Amino acid sequence: MRKAEFKKYLSIGLGKCAVELASCNDRNKYRDIVLRACLRPQTENVLYGTRAQYLYDVLSFFEDDKLFFDTIIIAFNECSLSRYPFFAQLCDLLVLFSMDDRKEAESALHCKYAAILKELLSDKVKPESYRCFEYVCVGMLSLYGDERIWESIKDISDVFCAHPNSTENFGWYLSIISDWRGGKLWSRLCKKAEKDPALRRIVKAGQTEYSHTEKENKAERAQQNLRSAFEKGLPYKSTDLLYIEFGGREQGDFLAELIRKEKSMRRKAKLLSAVSEENNAFAPQELITFADSDDPVLSRAGWKALIEICPEGAHDFAFEVGVKSHCADLAAAVLAQTYRPEDRDLFLYCLQKVSYRSADAHLIFSTILNAAEQNNHLPKESLTYIYENFGCDFCRMRTVALLSKRRMFTRSIAAECLYDSSDEVREFAEKKLKRTKSSID
Repeated sequence: MRKAEFKKYLSIGLGKCAVELASCNDRNKYRDIVLRACLRPQTENVLYGTRAQYLYDVLSFFEDDKLFFDTIIIAFNECSLSRYPFFAQLCDLLVLFSMDDRKEAESALHCKYAAILKELLSDKVKPESYRCFEYVCVGMLSLYGDERIWESIKDISDVFCAHPNSTENFGWYLSIISDWRGGKLWSRLCKKAEKDPALRRIVKAGQTEYSHTEKENKAERAQQNLRSAFEKGLPYKSTDLLYIEFGGREQGDFLAELIRKEKSMRRKAKLLSAVSEENNAFAPQELITFADSDDPVLSRAGWKALIEICPEGAHDFAFEVGVKSHCADLAAAVLAQTYRPEDRDLFLYCLQKVSYRSADAHLIFSTILNAAEQNNHLPKESLTYIYENFGCDFCRMRTVALLSKRRMFTRSIAAECLYDSSDEVREFAEKKLKRTKSSID
């Protein structure tokens, strides 16, 4: 495998990298690539987890992991708390090292826990400190189990004493504790809280349900401000655009008028991003005109709306764009939804113009997967391309399921998937490999 291919597959999260390391004679040629991957966040959305397990499995193929271990320790000690995705990845890697009895990794976690706790008990606290402390708490919980919970509860209670308004910063950790051991530990905590004011703060925080009322109020106020400014012919605040939510055709009519009369291309594009199938009040040709704009920001917003709504006439426009190679990657998403047998060659050509690095990759690939789940006539090659070029773990599970449905989930792909960055894909591959050979051959 070429180093460029290895780097690409590693960034996507494919098990191809682990398979390559298991079979190649010279693993050291990939060492720097793996090391660099450990030193930058592999995913920005920590809500769905880091790729620490994936990276740990890959670096485990190197006989000497000292370089990786030492570098990760240094990076964790020096990591700014403002770099939350990177901090989370390093934290998870050290938890995995700790599970393999690397005492220095445990020590680094304990030191970081103590350092952040000290900051949380001071007068001024940055928001990122709460997030990172909570993440270390969760990591150490997975490492030590029950014995760690009571210590962390005491420390969090002290934080609540120092900063009474900080209770909402620990919702994730407290929800994990409330479900721990089937809720038995939480029941014990509730009983102890009856006599302990400090524990009562913990229980109250864990039982609080945070509503979206404030967000809804902001959205309503923003729309009122926009409508008022529009009716009076006055300029509106750019900050109101952050909260716009237009659901329903009546609000869609107002949104369309707002977009038509807006002179700023950036604001027009921002407003256009709120257009959906539910509220669309534009004629097909208007959306096509937006997508065909010379302004790149407005054009992308127009394509997004065109892909979302896919109105009559979208197919012919996308076909024409695909032939000219201009925005061919975006045209692929429209062609997938309006696919005709004669589109095969052009569709595959447009699809191959989608780069795994593209900011539009998720929009395009997920749209094509939606179409593939509804239309068995889409070329099989499109699924293979998406599998090898799409870095979304969630969508790769959808891709793998479609490959299996079309009898394209071979033993070699199943072997790769055992090391995939997606836990779901790994489990899927394990189940497939446990069945008879005919199920995947």
